[in-house]
Amino acid sequence: MPVSIERAQSWISGNIGVSVGLTYVFLTFFLPYKTPALSARPTFNIGVLMLVGIASAMLGWGLGIFLSPIGPQVKSASILASAFTSFWTGVVVSHIEVISRTFMDTAHHGLGQAAKVRLLFSGGVFLMSLLVTVNSRFPSGNPPPPDDPAPAPVAAQPK
Repeated sequence: MPVSIERAQSWISGNIGVSVGLTYVFLTFFLPYKTPALSARPTFNIGVLMLVGIASAMLGWGLGIFLSPIGPQVKSASILASAFTSFWTGVVVSHIEVISRTFMDTAHHGLGQAAKVRLLFSGGVFLMSLLVTVNSRFPSGNPPPPDDPAPAPVAAQPK
């Protein structure tokens, strides 16, 4: 019996989501004890990695929902994306001096090893949750509802 592409994609997406969640839990407890930069205060770093991982996963999930609108959400998502882009362009341009100074200070002083581990961890969690979210939002085979729910006119019956 052939398997539909929607069913296969749903199964794969669910399994990847569970795998990513289990990997997150494993790394949250493994890294603070085995990474030299985090092993000085392992219980503190477990809490930090939990918070960083949850925040990154939520950000990835939200961005995945935003980047993959379905049906009637497409038009409103494009308007929202335009507003979002305009706003952040203005923020970046108005704070370009502070942003460039921060990057230059970081380049001169460098990040500590613990910060690098946390950044890599949060980046991985963010990307995986983004990819799983985008992959799981696909049409179910049913056509999307029309934008205008008005019923079609009924032709007059001959007498």
